[in-house]
Amino acid sequence: MCNIELIPDIMDEYGWTIGARLMRTWFNGSANDNPVNFYNATIVTMEWVRSFRRANTEYNNLINKKMWSTPNARREIANMLSRKGLLTGKEQEFGDDAWFRQTANVLDPDYVQQLLIGDDWTEKAGMGIREYITWHDDLDAALANFNLRMVVGGKVRPVRYEPTQGAGVQLSGETYTASKGETLAAVAQKKNVTLGEMVAANPGLCNPLGGAGATDVSGLHLKIPKSNFSNSNTANGMIVPCKPIQYEVEILRVGVYVRDSYDFIDEPGDNQELGKWPIGEEISLLGLKSRKRCTVYNRNFRDWRDRNKKGRDYLVFSDVQRTDLKEPYKFVVNISN
Repeated sequence: MCNIELIPDIMDEYGWTIGARLMRTWFNGSANDNPVNFYNATIVTMEWVRSFRRANTEYNNLINKKMWSTPNARREIANMLSRKGLLTGKEQEFGDDAWFRQTANVLDPDYVQQLLIGDDWTEKAGMGIREYITWHDDLDAALANFNLRMVVGGKVRPVRYEPTQGAGVQLSGETYTASKGETLAAVAQKKNVTLGEMVAANPGLCNPLGGAGATDVSGLHLKIPKSNFSNSNTANGMIVPCKPIQYEVEILRVGVYVRDSYDFIDEPGDNQELGKWPIGEEISLLGLKSRKRCTVYNRNFRDWRDRNKKGRDYLVFSDVQRTDLKEPYKFVVNISN
């Protein structure tokens, strides 16, 4: 009979210690076939992952090619900022030092870029354990196919505004050129209209912080509205409510980590082969004891779970490797009406 519980010991024998620890974690956990219910963020480290050339190459590609600046990444950053309620009327910071000190499973909902790193295990499946030493290593045994994910930190600030819907006013048809040193409030008083009406007639001067009155409008050609003190948007001479329509995003730091699902799930009708392992009955060959090799499939682990009421599918996270950018990356986010 083939005993898959021997596989971690075989991994240890060949130096695949991380793969062995992850598999023992699966064997020792309570029965679970939904990986998102559990996670481990202590076994895999980015230092260990990057010690393998193929993984380090892809990590360097993420950084050197500035993958936080791709159209898809910019879209994900904008969605993340909106989801977190950071597109407001003032500058906001996101992904600060305290945030980056959290574990990757906490940061993961806000990832903005990812890169799949695969292996060729299925092409080599069927080779004996000796051949595995030539073709495979601890990274394959531990993670096989996994994702490098990226999170970002920086600042976001509004740079353009417009009056809120319904804040329009009727224009008198007059255009006024402000004198040197004249403020918007002074123009409003001179023309006997409210400051709010002046802003509504000249939306480029919209200011959500209420400071439009002190704005120096020297030399500007201003449209003069018809006064309507009953307009609820300009009642009591208050500034017309404004809303940002464009933001500048400044990326100052990025973080990269591993996310993987440690499970033995198959697509319907599939049963993935995991290679041939010496986990069968003991045999003696030329006086040397060994074990028969067994072809192992995902199904073997699921059957083991059914019999033993143990075997926990779970998510694997590494620590987060942070990089502070030498040159901030800036881009603009436009808010549709």
